[in-house]
Amino acid sequence: MMDGVLRQKYYDSSYGKTDLQSTVTPFVYRMPHNAGYYATSNNIWTLIKNDATPLAAANYDLASYDRIAFSFPNLKDVPGSTVRSMSHAEYGGKYMWLNGGGFGFYTVAHEL
Repeated sequence: MMDGVLRQKYYDSSYGKTDLQSTVTPFVYRMPHNAGYYATSNNIWTLIKNDATPLAAANYDLASYDRIAFSFPNLKDVPGSTVRSMSHAEYGGKYMWLNGGGFGFYTVAHEL
């Protein structure tokens, strides 16, 4: 998706000024807390970023990436969840979160 349809759409829409190349890790990262810890927090996005970033940094130079996406199972279904969206991104930042996979074209395009 990222290197196919989405890449072409951004490239065409920007008249060749924007290009996307993605790296999908072959690793599965185990977060230090269970899903309930994140889902029931009022600060979920920061908690996930703070816990997941060092895990990924063990395998990648994160400074060399313009955007970093965290994808995880649907946290909206966790009992007591405060999560109400399928995705979230930092305004002007480099991080985005894809809840429940969230790899639909429009979701990813919106968060980029």
